[in-house]
Amino acid sequence: KVTGVQTCALPIYLHSFPTVTISANPASITSGGSSSLTVTASYATQVTITGSDGTSYTLAGASGGLETVSPTTTTTYTATAKGAGGTTTAATTISVVANPAPTVTIVANPTKVVAGNAATLTIVATNATQVTISGSDGTSYSLASASGGNQAVSPSATTTYTATAAGPGGTITASTTVSVTTATSLHRSEER
Repeated sequence: KVTGVQTCALPIYLHSFPTVTISANPASITSGGSSSLTVTASYATQVTITGSDGTSYTLAGASGGLETVSPTTTTTYTATAKGAGGTTTAATTISVVANPAPTVTIVANPTKVVAGNAATLTIVATNATQVTISGSDGTSYSLASASGGNQAVSPSATTTYTATAAGPGGTITASTTVSVTTATSLHRSEER
């Protein structure tokens, strides 16, 4: 006959499953740019970020944090939150787009001058960080504005001027020619 029953209560520990979110701002950058990753986690003891480009980061706080990244190609970043209740992940992608190619135009006014007189070169550029002009007579000019501007020239002989626009997206050129003539030949040409 059993006269008494002894029971033993064992503690049961329930651990919450960790959660994690990750977002990128901005989600699209040009080559050479940067983006901020924002990670928020709960019930975690460690939070890490790994990129599909091979990069990895361990955040200082178990609740998440910010990480600035500068991928060179489109990259997916995965945040991993580890805790007593398990492991969970979340991902976001940063798209890297090519820098736009520069454009440039150059116009001379007038296109024909008498020796000793001046013509004005007008240059218009986009997506450039530097614009220069070089003449076939050896002259060269650097414009103060990356969007172009005006440059006065006084060639002593017929000269071709080439405008070069350079930027993160590459380099492009455009040319124009200023013809130089004597006053007599210009007058005869106008009479015709």
